[in-house]
Formats: sequence, C-alpha cells, structure tokens
Amino acid sequence: NMDRRQILLQLFGIAALLAGGKSIYFGFKKKKKFSKIEPGWREYQNKCYFFSTDVKSWLEANELCLEQHSNLMSIQDIQERMWVRTQIGQEIFWIGLNDRVVEGVWEWTDGSPFIETLSYPDNWGSDPGEDCGQVVGYSSGHWNDETCSAKRKYICKHSHLFYYLPNYSANPAII
Repeated sequence: NMDRRQILLQLFGIAALLAGGKSIYFGFKKKKKFSKIEPGWREYQNKCYFFSTDVKSWLEANELCLEQHSNLMSIQDIQERMWVRTQIGQEIFWIGLNDRVVEGVWEWTDGSPFIETLSYPDNWGSDPGEDCGQVVGYSSGHWNDETCSAKRKYICKHSHLFYYLPNYSANPAII
C-alpha cells in the first residue's frame, strides 16, 4: 500500500530518468536537503552562475542562457557585484542588463529591478546604439553598454535547485 509521497517520489524518479539524470540519492530517516550544481557552474548565495569561456553576441548569449534554464546575469546587491569582480579578472562579460526596448531605460532580462546605485552604464550610444550591458573587469567591475552584436564572454545565472528527500530508507530518488 503506497502512500502519496512514495508515488510522487517514484514519478519524480521516472521523470529524471527520462531527462537523462544520472545521480542516485537514497532516502534517510529525516528529510535531508541536497543541492545539485551542474558541472562548470559556480555557487554563490544560493544562486548558480556560469562564466563562459567562449564568446557570443549578447543575443546569442541570452538564448544560450535561456536554453540552460537560466538568464544572463542580473546583479541585485553590492555583495553580488563585489563577488562577480573576484570572478572575472580583467575580462569583459555580457550580463542581462539592456535598454533594447526604450533607449536609456535599463532592465534585466530576468525581470529583476534595476538598481542604478549599484552601477550605471555610460550609455554613449544612440539608436541603434549600445543597448546591451556588460561587466568590465579591468574597470573594477563597472558596467558598460556596447553594441549587442559584439562578441563577448557571458555570465548565466539561475536560482539554486534543492531536492528534499522524504522519510524513506528503501526507495532511491533518482535525480
């Protein structure tokens, strides 16, 4: 006689197998929290970040991030901004900041609020202009806008994924 949690766990396991999941975790007496960071991604404050080694236009980078169930990186507080500076060295990376819809009205691709006190692009361009944002390592991590067709490295970001294992000791959860 299976209870509802066992059925859900088995359905989750089947879905993970169909999706190509390979890691198997076994249940414990108490609920345990596991996090899964994809290879090549870095963790910071319950978020996952991917720093590319290849270069793409801003639109290509945005598309790739979306395919990875993430967005080009938004920067939401001074701690995150300072952490990114420690990760990028002297290089330039695309982030999700853009004013493609309305010139001079900056927004993040993930819909997060734009907090202009964290940094602000120089906004030299005019239509069609420099509409896509980047973080510049050699300039203390300041933000700059550039023509979206330029080829740059890029940073994808998504929320941390947590898996909670129920109270089982015999049934594996395939994640």
